[in-house]
Amino acid sequence: IKRMFVVEEVRGRGHARRLLVALEDAARSLGHTRLRLDTGPKQPFARALYESAGYRPIPAYNANNAASFWGEKRLDVSPLTLRAEPAKAERLLLVQQGAYAAEAELMGFEGIPPLHETLDELLEAEHQHWLGRFEAATLVGGLAWEDDGGAGLAISRLIVAPSAWRRGHASALLDAFDELAGARAVTTSTGSANTPALALYARRGFVVTGEEEIAPGVGLTRLLRPGRL
Repeated sequence: IKRMFVVEEVRGRGHARRLLVALEDAARSLGHTRLRLDTGPKQPFARALYESAGYRPIPAYNANNAASFWGEKRLDVSPLTLRAEPAKAERLLLVQQGAYAAEAELMGFEGIPPLHETLDELLEAEHQHWLGRFEAATLVGGLAWEDDGGAGLAISRLIVAPSAWRRGHASALLDAFDELAGARAVTTSTGSANTPALALYARRGFVVTGEEEIAPGVGLTRLLRPGRL
């Protein structure tokens, strides 16, 4: 990204974030998987925007002597700011509905709460942080997590559109999440009949910590990946 600005009289209204989202989508549509930018010491609000949007500091990659921050963001797996990206929020809801409909069939249980969630309910869950997985410009999966109130993190949702299964998307989401989690412990849960999900978590070091019956004949398995030294 070479230049991005908003005139002073309309700043603070979300225009810069919408521009950034549009630039990222344009880059995805061209097949790019990473995006870079820089900004100077007199633009602290610009840097705060970029970092909040998932741009991580990297070494200087150009000869811009006026810059003090250089950032890079993955576009194939990246944070989602659902309220600022309504089209992605609507797409994520469709992905979620498809993923949980498939899990409901495996479990023989239609009472999975996210299966019946509305768009407003999805947006209101502000304690959840989302990563999105993209194929080119299409959102095909997501992972939501939250602070569990202790020393660890909790994965609350891991979803992939059924039409995009078996392409490594769930693993890519977990890889990106692992970078964020660092050495912290991670908990999650899934339907006891969801053997593909259980196998995926087992391969990534999760162990079963318990199981409960949430409906007659329907089990929920709880898992933990201990903190890393």
